[in-house]
Amino acid sequence: MMLNQQIVIELKKALSYNRLLIRLFIIGLPILIQFFIIKNGYTFSSSIEVFQRLLSGFLPMIFPLLMILIYADSLVIERKENYLLYTRTRIWLPTYLLSKGIVNALLAFVISFILIFSTFLFAVYIEPGFSFIQYGGVANPATDTTFNQFLVLGTFTYGILYSSWVAINGMVYATLTYLLTLCIDNPFIALSIPFVWYQIMNFITAILSVPQFSPLSTIFPYNLTQQELWTVLLPFSILLLATVGLIILLMKRKRNEWLI
Repeated sequence: MMLNQQIVIELKKALSYNRLLIRLFIIGLPILIQFFIIKNGYTFSSSIEVFQRLLSGFLPMIFPLLMILIYADSLVIERKENYLLYTRTRIWLPTYLLSKGIVNALLAFVISFILIFSTFLFAVYIEPGFSFIQYGGVANPATDTTFNQFLVLGTFTYGILYSSWVAINGMVYATLTYLLTLCIDNPFIALSIPFVWYQIMNFITAILSVPQFSPLSTIFPYNLTQQELWTVLLPFSILLLATVGLIILLMKRKRNEWLI
């Protein structure tokens, strides 16, 4: 079976109505909770500030964990159910695993983008029409955060660019997690490593007084004043290198080593 045919089959499996609905609900739940927290008792100077506050709850703390729930854990589930034993009889296993990896990366990007961009559309274009949020006061330039530099290109362009940045990070976290499930037999360790790295690096950068390089602040920079845009690339580059390294490692596997 060709790779493109298998990708279509894998997409149909991943996009079953119940599975998609449950995962969208789980991923969108932190923002929904944050909305009800800030709806009363807070005053904002702009809709962009509302958007950024909606992303400042506990979503940043659990972001890599949510990326696992999209599809990165699918191989672990299939191993547990002995599904791969039957799969090997109808398709070359590396082709099957590659199709799962592509679908996992694609879904992580699309769902992350929808999550952030739909929040942006709600905060900037929909909510002001209903006035759930209280506005007042004057914007303080000192509260500008990283990525606000994109606002000079237009509010809508800012929404597209920032949503894309979060989606790219989500895709890399989901891909790294999936690759680890191919390399490490213990599923708990494989699924935990990206999230543990995320939390430990947040702690280390705080101890070293360089929070601008923490993974959390480079994706959701609302706990810091505005930084240069290049600062967000450092932890992302480390993550990307680890992902590429794992891909190269897996490509060097011999035929009999794929008998998982």
